[in-house]
Amino acid sequence: MPLAVGNSWTYDFYAFLKNGTEQYDGTERESITGNTSIAGTDFYIWEGREFGKNFRRFVRLSNGNVVDHNGKMYLSNVNFDAVLHLPFLFSRTTVTRIQHRLIV
Repeated sequence: MPLAVGNSWTYDFYAFLKNGTEQYDGTERESITGNTSIAGTDFYIWEGREFGKNFRRFVRLSNGNVVDHNGKMYLSNVNFDAVLHLPFLFSRTTVTRIQHRLIV
């Protein structure tokens, strides 16, 4: 993931239905909107939407990994075994856990 102010990514999402078909579920865009310094360390400002909610993260490259100001890894160019993110999604009748991993 190149980190430079102005870079952006667009993702199309698809839901996989019980009958085995997939259905378009929307498009979301993420971008690097600026940079800042936290406790003397430079970070990029990464903004976008995830699961319908806006987010703003302060990230930097660390040994081939994209990490936030707390050290949480979001993406990696070197560690393809790591589970990057385990969010829970809630609806009225279902709890879903999604596992984010890199695939080569």
